[in-house]
Amino acid sequence: MELHERLRIFFERIANASACQNAQDALELISRLTESVEEELSGMPKIDLPPIEPTGRMYPPQPDYIFPQPDGSILARTRKHRIVCGTDGSITITHVKTKKVEIAKPGGAS
Repeated sequence: MELHERLRIFFERIANASACQNAQDALELISRLTESVEEELSGMPKIDLPPIEPTGRMYPPQPDYIFPQPDGSILARTRKHRIVCGTDGSITITHVKTKKVEIAKPGGAS
């Protein structure tokens, strides 16, 4: 399956998932869903350390691109997206180049 199709499915699964309660839960959901979509649909083996050059497989945000914030939110960066996991469990994923918000999922914390 093509990358753009897998990305669409990834966004659908985030939208349909239960709301997260905090930023860490939101980041874990993103990582878990990225891995499951790629294992099911990419046909490409996972490399333990994602390669510098793109292989066509999506990887969740890597530790050196995850930035906990003083307010408890988490900022993360992937090759083409900026991710904000709010303290309330909200998730906002924005395309870096176009600045288009790809998904904005409310959190479950009050």
